[in-house]
Amino acid sequence: MKSILFTRHVLPLLQEALCADCTQVDVITAKLKGSAGVLQPVIEAMGVGNERAISVARTAVRGMAETTHVLVSNARFSESINKIMERSMLVASAVEELAASAGEVAGYAGVAVEQARESDAQTARGNDAAVTMVADMELLKQAVHSVASDMEKFMAFAEQINSLTSTVRDIARQTNLLALNAAY
Repeated sequence: MKSILFTRHVLPLLQEALCADCTQVDVITAKLKGSAGVLQPVIEAMGVGNERAISVARTAVRGMAETTHVLVSNARFSESINKIMERSMLVASAVEELAASAGEVAGYAGVAVEQARESDAQTARGNDAAVTMVADMELLKQAVHSVASDMEKFMAFAEQINSLTSTVRDIARQTNLLALNAAY
């Protein structure tokens, strides 16, 4: 349970980090007013990537919660099986020793049957939850691949921006040299 509680704390931190990224992009955009048109697709891609990252994180937290629920159900199932085994041993002992009356043996058998039915129902629910979890994990995998693809596009945009910035710096240096040469 503790891991789920700690994982839930990651969502606000992720949101803060994403907001900080957006603020940093706004600062860069303000400094490079002439490049705002070039930066707009990058900003939009970051927004989409940020929303996907938050969605993936939420899906992961839900998946972990469902996994924890399945584990708890399986623990209860194991306890039920142990109880059934204990009671079945009592039934077998009573029959072997012929010390118990027929009514007591029938009572233990009835309890064992009822618990077996309950265990069967819990197993079916556990199997359904496991199938759902596998499907959710597949969706999570697809979302992660999508985010990775978007990040590759973002990195390509960033490289283009770096190239443009380098070109602008070179032009500025040449302009300064020309101005200095003209001043002398």
